[in-house]
Amino acid sequence: MLASYRTMSTAKVATVKSDSKNKDHGKSQPILPEVSQLVIDPKSGKKYIRGKLMGKGGFARCYEVTDVQTDKKFACKAISKARISKPHQQQKIANEVELHKSFNGRFIVRFYGYFEDDDNVYILLELCNRKSMVQLLKQRRTLTEPEVRYFMHQAVQGVQYLHQESVIHRDIKLGNLFINNDMEIRIGDFGLAVQADKDGKKEMSVCGTPNYIAPEVLSKAGHSFEVDTWALGCVMYTLLVGRPPFETSCLKDTYMRIRNNEYAIPSRVTRPAAKLIQKLLSERPEDRPSLERVLNDEFFTRGFFPKSLPSICCVAPPKFTSIKNRNKKCDYVNHNIYKSNKNEDNVSSVKDALSKINIHERPDEEQHESGIDSQDSNGNEEEGIFRVDANDITYSYNNPQSMCDRLSKCLNTVPDCHTTACSDPISTGTSDSEEDSISEGVVENNRLWITKWVDYSNKYGFGAQLSNGCIVIRYNDGTTLAVDAHKRRLQYFDEEKNIFRFSVNNIPEDLSRKVTLLNYFANYMDKHLLKGGDLDDPSKTHDVFSEMSVIDIWFRTDKAMVMYLSDGTLQVNFLADHTKIILNPELNNDIVTYINQSRESYVTTLNNVSKRGCSEEINERLQYCLMVLHKLGEMYIDDAIN
Repeated sequence: MLASYRTMSTAKVATVKSDSKNKDHGKSQPILPEVSQLVIDPKSGKKYIRGKLMGKGGFARCYEVTDVQTDKKFACKAISKARISKPHQQQKIANEVELHKSFNGRFIVRFYGYFEDDDNVYILLELCNRKSMVQLLKQRRTLTEPEVRYFMHQAVQGVQYLHQESVIHRDIKLGNLFINNDMEIRIGDFGLAVQADKDGKKEMSVCGTPNYIAPEVLSKAGHSFEVDTWALGCVMYTLLVGRPPFETSCLKDTYMRIRNNEYAIPSRVTRPAAKLIQKLLSERPEDRPSLERVLNDEFFTRGFFPKSLPSICCVAPPKFTSIKNRNKKCDYVNHNIYKSNKNEDNVSSVKDALSKINIHERPDEEQHESGIDSQDSNGNEEEGIFRVDANDITYSYNNPQSMCDRLSKCLNTVPDCHTTACSDPISTGTSDSEEDSISEGVVENNRLWITKWVDYSNKYGFGAQLSNGCIVIRYNDGTTLAVDAHKRRLQYFDEEKNIFRFSVNNIPEDLSRKVTLLNYFANYMDKHLLKGGDLDDPSKTHDVFSEMSVIDIWFRTDKAMVMYLSDGTLQVNFLADHTKIILNPELNNDIVTYINQSRESYVTTLNNVSKRGCSEEINERLQYCLMVLHKLGEMYIDDAIN
């Protein structure tokens, strides 16, 4: 039946698929196929046992089937011939088969073959036994941002593959994003897909699913690959918010909102996520970013990015790396951060305990060092979390694996210092190239580092002063409290990474003890510790809480004190000579800072190091940083799986 249509050109089918919310059309009941318990391919003689119903669409049902001979399982899309009796309907199925069988992308549902009998046409596909993202969202209502980052990155790659094959999907939506047993995305259903015109001629037909249709489709102005980019924006919004951005109860109103680009992003959606949604949903197709740019967007490169997801995600939110659990992973360096016991301890003892750390009893060269350790063995466990739902926002963390990959690439290409004229420890020669320079704004405003720290985690927690003037304390119960440079406002991070803000004049009673601890830490660092380098502090006039970074992980090895901030900054203080390496993530060009024994700083970028080299002492320290980042990346992966 379909064989005669396989060599014909792609049909221009104009159709709009119905969805559950917009019910003003498509009310006639489709003819769905009846499939017997045993399905036989007449040509090959292969037999398949029909299993459970996986889903159903406008005129097809999808079953799990098992090859009788090999016991291999497939998804079988069965289409009733009574539903495709007209030539243009048969042409549509033939086009779908011809397109789909040519694909070999990782994030595309794999095509295994097709056959037909007297009643139905059967298409054998890769089995995605976690069903589609429609079922996922029905169970979950919304997804966490790390999950959205994980799924969207795969969906974008899948669409990018189709576009590289000159195919426009034209029906990207939750129902066509399937999830396999490994919790990976597979894009399917190519019933509306079309091969792009080689001469750039745009498609004119109106097709798609109402909540995902791009404005240029509705205006019949002609459309191309950008309609898939728009649909990805709708998908991302839906996963984060729980409903499509333009959804109404009336199809006419939905289309009006799409034409007017009228939608609202809830305040709970983080700034990077909101910005990417806005880019994807740009009204003009030419304003939407390329998919390559999307993959390199801040939303994907800056936030916590799980390398895999557990199957529990299908029914409940995964418990991602809690602050406490991540630090417990540091046992590989034999540094148990979270020792605690049940003994009650009065806060007033903090002042006495800290005063026992007499820096003047240390060797002369250590009196100027910015970090202090305590070996006191007593512990205490803080209790009580103050919650203000109105101020509750989600906080995301940066996966160190991205910087690890970039640093590894840099060190693999760095020229031999013996073949270059190393004029200073970290840069070689001069360059007039604009890309080799660091803009003043980046250096002074964006770089963050730890200027002072006190490690008292075996009793209370870890305290640090950041270069923006903020004091941050990580307590032994996994919570964090920060005060701004002017000591006026405080910000509290609970164990679930929710953020609460309050002024020093309105401290919640449950947090008064932690505020007292913070004050003691701050006073101690102010009186007894010197800043660890000659770097200029960033401007303290802007709102430092708008993009607040906190101490994510810290631990001591036999060679260094390692501190990793939630914005992706890695700082390694080497114990033997008190030198420091600071790696600050920046889009496409990470910043490297080296502070020598005299507390003199040298600043460059990974690009510069890769092109122009660095001294042997810097190279050794960067190699050590690479090892640290690799370990940190393993910790994140383990926590994402567990």
